[in-house]
Amino acid sequence: MTIKELEVRLGISRANIRFYEKEGLLRPARRANGYRDYSAEDAAALEKIALLRRLGMPVETIRQVQREELSPQTALRRQDLALKALKMERWQARRLCTAMLEEQVTYAALEPEKYRGALPQPAAAAPALHSSQAAMMASKSKLPQSTSQ
Repeated sequence: MTIKELEVRLGISRANIRFYEKEGLLRPARRANGYRDYSAEDAAALEKIALLRRLGMPVETIRQVQREELSPQTALRRQDLALKALKMERWQARRLCTAMLEEQVTYAALEPEKYRGALPQPAAAAPALHSSQAAMMASKSKLPQSTSQ
C-alpha cells in the first residue's frame, strides 16, 4: 500500500510515518518506480509503534524492543515508572502553583529562589514527557482517562 493509504488507514501522519522509517523502525519495500510499498506487516508494526509512542515511550526504547535487545515487559515497567514520576512532578508543580496564586505573586516580585526547593529535579531514570506530548497523549487516547491528577 502507498504512504497515503497507510496514513488514511491508521490515522498517522505522513511525517510521522517517514520519521519512523528514518529512525529504522519501519523498512518498507520499494517499487520499481522508487515509491514505498507498505505491507500488512509494516502497518501492524506502525500500529505497535504508535501505541507505544502514545504511552510516551522513547523511540530508542521501541527500537530496542523491536531488536529484542529489551523485553517489552522491561520497557513497559520503565515507562510506568517514568509516568509515575511525571505524575508526582506535576502534582508538586500544581501544589506550588496553587500556593503562588494564594500569595498573589506578581512577575515583578517573583523570587525564584524562594520556590526553588519546592520542586524536585526531574527524575534521571524517568524520561520526562514534554507537556505537548502529554497533552497529545491525553487528547488522542482511546483509553479511559483518569479524572484524578
